[in-house]
Amino acid sequence: KGQKGSRKKTDTATNNASEEDDELCLVGASADDADAELVRKVCETELLGCGLLSCFEPLIVAVVASPSLFPCQALQASATLALSKLMMVSSIACEKYLQILFTILYKSPHIDIRANTIIAISDLTFRFPNLLEPWSPRIYACLRDSSPVVRKNTLTVLSHLILNDMIKVKGQISELVLCLEDKEPEISRMSQAFFHELSLKGNSVYNIIPDTISTLSDPTNTSFSLSQEQFRRTMKFLLSFIQKDRQCESLVEKICYRFRTARSERQLEDLAHCLAQLSFSERCLKKLADNFACYQDKLTLDSVHSEFCALLNKTKKNFVKPEAKVLLEEMEVRIKQVRSKQQEGGGDASMSPGREGDSHLGSATAAAARGAPGPAKESKGGKVAKQRKALAERNRFDFSEASDDDDFEMDILSTARKAPLSSTKAKHVTKAKKKSKRIKA
Repeated sequence: KGQKGSRKKTDTATNNASEEDDELCLVGASADDADAELVRKVCETELLGCGLLSCFEPLIVAVVASPSLFPCQALQASATLALSKLMMVSSIACEKYLQILFTILYKSPHIDIRANTIIAISDLTFRFPNLLEPWSPRIYACLRDSSPVVRKNTLTVLSHLILNDMIKVKGQISELVLCLEDKEPEISRMSQAFFHELSLKGNSVYNIIPDTISTLSDPTNTSFSLSQEQFRRTMKFLLSFIQKDRQCESLVEKICYRFRTARSERQLEDLAHCLAQLSFSERCLKKLADNFACYQDKLTLDSVHSEFCALLNKTKKNFVKPEAKVLLEEMEVRIKQVRSKQQEGGGDASMSPGREGDSHLGSATAAAARGAPGPAKESKGGKVAKQRKALAERNRFDFSEASDDDDFEMDILSTARKAPLSSTKAKHVTKAKKKSKRIKA
């Protein structure tokens, strides 16, 4: 009993001690928050509001804003660095001078100043991410700077920000994809290393591939100019990171849908090449077969057809199950049927120019001349019946009661079979018939 009592006392003392530690931790956390809030308030209101640093602010801004009055490169570099340090202190100052800092980044003729400015912008993005988020397209645009030093610094900054989740991966990621084909080998290697790291972050690479394909293969988008060979090298590198069957299946469906919106033959070839680079499973092949209508009419192009044949030949080596082989054979048969229909249509089309005068015929006559089914034509008997009825109503002359050996009637019938009567011809015919009546009478 004495031992049990002592154990209960020690347990109670331990629980009390742990509760006290928790309370101290809560108090310490709230104290840290209070200290951080105090520091933030001092930075926002006191350091640049009424402190010593506020005295230098007008001078720094005057030097940076007037490079023609202060043309010294060292002075401009120092003033730009000082301005970025001031912006790091307060969010008010950061928002106030962001326009000036990005103007320096774009318009400064000095490479060193532009290279240092992009690094300062990276620090500001970590300090005030919400303020810098609307300016992210301007940061991506520096990847096209004429200086390789600026491009290298920009690539380093963006890689650091994206991999640390400070900037969301959006449509501008195509700018980073272009760095894979940069003229500088070091920039190209850095870009490859970035995408290797990005592939380790869940579905990040998979999420950017559909928009990247559309952007880089769009012929109207002249800002992303890649040759077909460069495009294929780039997409082969990116698609090598797609290893999961579910991701591959989804990409097959998305690429198939984009065949319907393709605007040029080059775009169709690029889409077909991207499909051929994927590792197909049975489910992926089934998805490709289900969306056959999306690209069926595009198989008439030899380049697209060759890509699909290469896809099926590569897939044959991976399939072992008989069900998969049956599906593969069905796809081959469907593709051959489309090609055979296209060749048959091409044969008829090639023969049509050889017919003389076919271009001068109407649509129905030309179709009948080629043996093709044209619009429904009215039979000769129907035309003649109409002509008889019209003449009988006008002239009260009944052709059914006329004698068979009447030459004049035969002339009218032959004329009716050849062409419809015009108004002037109808008058002459009426006069002739009246004359024939008088003769018979």
